[in-house]
Amino acid sequence: MVGGDQVAKDLSVMKSLGRVVMIAFPAGAKGEIDFNAILRRRLTLTGSTLRARDADEKARLAGRVEAHVWPLVVSGVFKPVIDAVFPLAEAGKAMRGLRRAIMSARSY
Repeated sequence: MVGGDQVAKDLSVMKSLGRVVMIAFPAGAKGEIDFNAILRRRLTLTGSTLRARDADEKARLAGRVEAHVWPLVVSGVFKPVIDAVFPLAEAGKAMRGLRRAIMSARSY
């Protein structure tokens, strides 16, 4: 979800048959990609957005998430990774930590 020059870095560390789904690109909508890596390791790079979809389609998708994904969350099979929790008064500190983590990921 980063975009820009990060896409090339994401592709460089993917295993064969790996997939990247782009849903946003805060680091920019353009980047340079090594298509040889995509072909050699049979990678999939795709994108999706909800903005252009009508309300009925969004409702169908939400229903499918509720039926197929939410039970995995409730049962504990699928768990979000939470690195830290901050009180609202420390939102600035949380954002600075997130920026550091993003910048660190960009350097791999």
